[in-house]
Amino acid sequence: MSEEHMVTISSIPRLRAFYTCMLLSCSAILAYIYIVTSNDTHMAARRLDASVGHLRLETNNAKENGWAVVLLEEVASNGESLRAQMQAADPIYLRPVKPFVSWNGVVSFLFEGWPDQAIKLQDEIQQSIELLSHKQKVKGLMIKPNSGSTFPKISLGALCDGCTLTQNELDSIHSLCEDVSFSRKDRWPSLLVSKFKLSVYKDRQQANVVYQDTITLGGSKAKAMAGGVSDAQKDRVRQIVEEIQDPNYIQKVNKPGHRASHYQSEVSGASMIAFVADNEGIHLLQMIKELNNNIDKICPGKFVWFPEDSLHITLRGVLDS
Repeated sequence: MSEEHMVTISSIPRLRAFYTCMLLSCSAILAYIYIVTSNDTHMAARRLDASVGHLRLETNNAKENGWAVVLLEEVASNGESLRAQMQAADPIYLRPVKPFVSWNGVVSFLFEGWPDQAIKLQDEIQQSIELLSHKQKVKGLMIKPNSGSTFPKISLGALCDGCTLTQNELDSIHSLCEDVSFSRKDRWPSLLVSKFKLSVYKDRQQANVVYQDTITLGGSKAKAMAGGVSDAQKDRVRQIVEEIQDPNYIQKVNKPGHRASHYQSEVSGASMIAFVADNEGIHLLQMIKELNNNIDKICPGKFVWFPEDSLHITLRGVLDS
């Protein structure tokens, strides 16, 4: 074998190393270009996250949810952002009234009414929504609140599709609710709400949430517990309770619509809510589970109960679903 041939053979490993390095370098450059270009649609989300350090995005789609930053962070007419106003506010103390079967067969847990502090927060959210509406066009933005947030309640479950209640079943359920609400009133605990979430959801029971931003009310818990509920709020809740006594109330309970699929089907919406599980509601959740089990004994298979970790109170709707 010639010396020239030996040199060529000995150079092969070095050539392989050289070309391997070249290929790796090219791959790295191409990968970098791919990452940069493919992330263009998500860069805005990361910039928002960096500029608003406490913002927690559970989706990277800034194009759809960037409005939420404007809603919470833009300075309102009083010189403070909605987030700052809520963080400075006292928690909301909700006193229990009773569970009941509402229109369309939805089982709900009713509270005494919104305390003054909650009414103030609702007004501040209203102002921020109006400010947002003037800054950018947001599909479904709710300039006016829906009736579901005019009094505090937790929706627990709904009749299954095609199901109705008999008069005897409704009477038995309401007798059960009366027993645990009044004869043994101390069983139902109050709820001190200090954590709210601006929640963008994909179903009305809020089991499928695509974006959340948590806001903690940092004011005085003692002041919250000492606060009261206006007569107007108490009257609103009293009217609901009195309506249940109507002999024809069964017709409103069995009215079509708002069955289980209404809450489980895919929709798009957003609201400012407080999850029970986030607000020291363990005892309340235990009692709700016991209530649901007892209702199932009265009318087996007729109700579909919402997931425990999705049970919430709506302070204000934001986007209509």
